[in-house]
Amino acid sequence: MREALAALKTARTEGDAVACWADLHHDAFRAAAAASRLFGRTAAFHRALLEEYDAENDAELAPTAEALARAYGDVRAAAEALHQHPNTVRYRLRRAKAVLGMPDAPDREFAFLLGLVFLDRTNPLLGS
Repeated sequence: MREALAALKTARTEGDAVACWADLHHDAFRAAAAASRLFGRTAAFHRALLEEYDAENDAELAPTAEALARAYGDVRAAAEALHQHPNTVRYRLRRAKAVLGMPDAPDREFAFLLGLVFLDRTNPLLGS
């Protein structure tokens, strides 16, 4: 039922008469993630680690990580969205990797993780 409602919402938003679940691409995963309590709690835990670090250190790791997720791992696009230099974004991402216990993770792997952590916040169809 949730999947059908998500497909219907997408069809209405896109002005289509029909939307197939398989055609939703990222939106299908976002809708499924939004319905999973375990996924939601895990993503919230990772966001909380970044937000707590930010609060204790007057940093901007959480917004930077979310910007990178919204930019699908493109540091330059994230930097532009944040009105920051790309090197500032790279520095913050290195700090975020350390905070999340992934200091040696490749950038692609880390960007993928952030895409999952912020998945429920990057979908306009879910009201984010």
